[in-house]
Amino acid sequence: MKIGSYIYKGKTSYGVEVQDGIFDLGSRIGDKYPNLQILIRSFALAEANKLSSGKSPDFSQEDIIFLPLMPDNINIYCAGINYLDHIQETGRTRPEKPTLFLKTYQLAKLFQDFKKQKIKNIVLLSYEPHILLLLGLFIDLDYFKIFVFEHDTLNPKKKFKFFIINFLNKNIYHLFYNLNSKKLLIDRFKRKAIFTNHPIMKIINNESSMQNKKIALIPTRHHFNKNNIKNFVKKNTELKFNILSKKSNIEKGLFNNFKNVKLFEFIDEKDIKNISFIYLPIDEEVYKYRVSAWLYKGIAYNKKIFMENNSLYKFEKKRFPNNVFLNLKKNLTTKYLVVKKKVNIFKYNLLLINDLKKSILN
Repeated sequence: MKIGSYIYKGKTSYGVEVQDGIFDLGSRIGDKYPNLQILIRSFALAEANKLSSGKSPDFSQEDIIFLPLMPDNINIYCAGINYLDHIQETGRTRPEKPTLFLKTYQLAKLFQDFKKQKIKNIVLLSYEPHILLLLGLFIDLDYFKIFVFEHDTLNPKKKFKFFIINFLNKNIYHLFYNLNSKKLLIDRFKRKAIFTNHPIMKIINNESSMQNKKIALIPTRHHFNKNNIKNFVKKNTELKFNILSKKSNIEKGLFNNFKNVKLFEFIDEKDIKNISFIYLPIDEEVYKYRVSAWLYKGIAYNKKIFMENNSLYKFEKKRFPNNVFLNLKKNLTTKYLVVKKKVNIFKYNLLLINDLKKSILN
């Protein structure tokens, strides 16, 4: 059953999509349920379904103006991290319970409310350039000081997002994790840009119970170099490999010819604890302007991370010399895989927070 709110001949109502049009519920049960929000809160969807089932339409979709689903409520609660591709993309483990977050369907109205309350500093943990561009058509963004975190936005292969950044409001500050992004944002796009460290999760009891077994985790998401994986697996025959990949890549048989390999669509926390190290076969072009969430996850679990000699490796090696290593050794002994000095995650994150506060407040 597809339901929606709309305006028909100047009157607000709600109804159900039936064959060839819309069956209007507002004219029939509007006295009992004045709007769709109250209908849903009253657990009356079954009643609406029964009332509209098999009925003829009152008018066509062309006769109405669709409204947001809940015109009287600016908050929509969404479930996140709820499909496997995105879990892998973010480098997270599969959650036992769904992650809920709040999203506004009237972003412009939300910014209007911010202005009424004299709130000027806005931090967007994630954003879509085209949405921010459209927002500027309805709201005077010059009033605000907006900070946006750059994740996969600076991906040269996503040409549309890459192009749109040129036209964003000049008062937007871009928070980036990779120093290569500084030159791109400031010199090419003429943007205001601030470097910040990527947070690292604090894992309680991150010690492995399988120290003597040599198991490598190879996370593959949308941007990876298959040849690097092939060569790494081929020259380390004494290792076992857990390759984390999208279902579509597994179904294509992308890794069928690899030996000592197990394929996973997702990986649990205990499985991450029990691996020996992580190998990152990243796509150099994509990761020139971004970082890898799996690198920070590896540090959180006190693992060594092996990489090819690319710009991201050079950047992270300086910051985490005890965790990040160049893929050179042919035989990775168990002793060599032990991290000699752990990163002080609490101190690292505290410094990150303090620096971020200074950047935003100043």
